[in-house]
Amino acid sequence: AAVRFNLFHLMQCACEKPSLDASIAAKGLHGEGYDGHVFWDTEIFMLPFFALTDPTVAKSLLLYRYRRLPAAREHARKGGYRGAQFPWQSSVTGEEVTTWEFCDIVEHTAEPYTLDLQHQVTASIALAVNWYRRWSGDEAFYLEYGAQILIETAQFWASRVSYDAKRHKYVIR
Repeated sequence: AAVRFNLFHLMQCACEKPSLDASIAAKGLHGEGYDGHVFWDTEIFMLPFFALTDPTVAKSLLLYRYRRLPAAREHARKGGYRGAQFPWQSSVTGEEVTTWEFCDIVEHTAEPYTLDLQHQVTASIALAVNWYRRWSGDEAFYLEYGAQILIETAQFWASRVSYDAKRHKYVIR
């Protein structure tokens, strides 16, 4: 019963029309928490279900990210990186929209600390592109949209590493 209940919630949040340019917010339709923002959870936890059961929805979720590549490029640039870095919390514009509730109250910082620490988002979106391609076989999507996401995220990760002379290898700090 619990699995069916959760599947119901996933399916009611899904948008089957890629032209509508929508994703699934962190709380779905369950309330106003997170202000309806889209997190990486969509790609890492929800997209696999849709890629295997309703590839049209999975494609729509990835097109949402593709259409926000310009904002992801700007986000990377602001952090001193190349390519595209997707924000931790995204909305209509694709810009970072992390709210004040995620500020570091202990350290009394005035800005959300997520901007420099949430790089897994970019990796998760690239992984989701690969999952969708593998599970759907949609090579046309990959050639038109998915490859661009992978190229942009690879550029981000390449600019994110630094050489550690003591260890004689590249690292991500």
